[in-house]
Amino acid sequence: MNAKSQRSAVVAMVQILGFASFSRASLYGMNMMGNGPLTSSLVQIDEKTGKVELVGKVPPQKELVATGDLDAIDAKRDVYYFLGDSSAGAGVVGISMSSGKTVCNVPVPLREIGFVGFGQSMDYDDRSDTLIISGIATRNATVGHSVLRGTPGALCGGKYTLVGHFQFATEVPMLHSSTLDAAGQRLFLDLSVDKTTVAVGVIDLKTAAVIKTIKEGTPPVDALVGIHYNAADKSLYAVMPNNATGPNLIELNPDTEEWTITLLASPYPVVGGNDASLSTYDPVHQVLYVLLGAAPQAGQEPALHVAQVDLRVKAIVDYSPALQKVGLGVVLMMSWTK
Repeated sequence: MNAKSQRSAVVAMVQILGFASFSRASLYGMNMMGNGPLTSSLVQIDEKTGKVELVGKVPPQKELVATGDLDAIDAKRDVYYFLGDSSAGAGVVGISMSSGKTVCNVPVPLREIGFVGFGQSMDYDDRSDTLIISGIATRNATVGHSVLRGTPGALCGGKYTLVGHFQFATEVPMLHSSTLDAAGQRLFLDLSVDKTTVAVGVIDLKTAAVIKTIKEGTPPVDALVGIHYNAADKSLYAVMPNNATGPNLIELNPDTEEWTITLLASPYPVVGGNDASLSTYDPVHQVLYVLLGAAPQAGQEPALHVAQVDLRVKAIVDYSPALQKVGLGVVLMMSWTK
């Protein structure tokens, strides 16, 4: 079966599953507007047309933003959050998704590991209506990795309560990739168990205790960055680069610790974002959104497309045209909302 026939078969399967064409989702993210120092602005991304549009007419954010998933959306209050860094330290910034204006900015007692965002995580728990963040405590680094939970319903998390500490992820190669099992109150995140070993950590959000660590292999096999939890099959997913053969869909069942790798047929082998950490997930339709591009030519950065990966059929079912450039044309973060 050739690539065109494979694509037709996948589309037919999606139609059978009752989702012939994806309804227009809302993708929001931070886009680089300046560099030296780095500034960024909230944008809305149209996954059908590739249009990238600034939200409101406001000055760019001055807080430093790391490429990846240190963001979250509170759909109840129409607020987009990101965990940034300034001369005052780490802080949670909230931006109105209607006007683009900053609605809150709350400092948090966390620090990064060498680079902005490294060793930190951020997720929104819709069950408890709280923001959950983690990282290295600024005042007492010897306690290890801290997990903090915000005040229910408060903008930017309000006053954060310490859930607890765990002993890992206090050094590189810890990145900043995490996802949440809200029903089971488990936090999954990439962490370093020592100076050379990366693992997926499973954290109990009631106590911050480490339930288990699942050692990762060498990318592109048995490695997860930009991870998302699919409650439908209770598995973790990520799209990872696989050289010139196309991206891999990596699946990990955290209960059985079984890894599954599926090669995604695609003309775009390049996965956007820092180590493939730039992606977002629609849990309603089980669709993972990721930025993919062609192999770079003559040292130039490839144009990126929003690819829709349907986890029910384990295949890419749609692409946007090349993303339009706004500012410096670099999307740093991306989140989905209803």
